[in-house]
Amino acid sequence: MTRRGGAAGMPRLKSVEETIAACVKANGCPEEPVRESLPDRADDATTVRREVYGPGRDGAEVVLIVVEGGGHTWPGRQPPIGLIGKSTEDISANDLIWAFFEKHPMK
Repeated sequence: MTRRGGAAGMPRLKSVEETIAACVKANGCPEEPVRESLPDRADDATTVRREVYGPGRDGAEVVLIVVEGGGHTWPGRQPPIGLIGKSTEDISANDLIWAFFEKHPMK
């Protein structure tokens, strides 16, 4: 993996892999996820996979949703401009986020 440099004085952003690994470690989750391909519900040239690391400490989970063939878009919504790539209609980011926080409420 290569490091991408930014403007002088700007911090380097961590990759998805680095971020997931840090969250997995912080929450005491297993390092190997359970992978599940989600149903391909739309003819939009995208596929979706869920990777769940957990359970960890106090039932914690780290969940990664991978959209293959998608762009820098919000899943479940059409992008405002085509330059940012395709958006998947197989899932709704809003619904997935809501379901996650319902499952893991703040105490």
